[in-house]
Amino acid sequence: MSQNKESKKSSTFTCFVRSEVKIFNVIIDRDLTVSDLEAKIKTDRPDLEEINIELYRKDFFQENNVLINTVNSDKPEKRQGVWMDPQKKFLNAFPWGKKTLHRLFL
Repeated sequence: MSQNKESKKSSTFTCFVRSEVKIFNVIIDRDLTVSDLEAKIKTDRPDLEEINIELYRKDFFQENNVLINTVNSDKPEKRQGVWMDPQKKFLNAFPWGKKTLHRLFL
């Protein structure tokens, strides 16, 4: 997911699901937690309701569509990115600049 600033209170995250190539955006309040983003993703994508989601952050300086193919080709033990603690607030998870996340399922 890449983070694009919408306002001081919210951010848009560009998301993708491991094994898919479809990219989608989710807007969420920056004062919320990572688990709130998981819930928002499931609200915006009802087809993911029954899936256990883990979020991973990957940092880039610009959009990188090649990332999707790289992540999809990785074995689970070589997944790229840093696991995001569901209890962590976004203000602590993204303290500076543009960030990119990718979401991986268990």
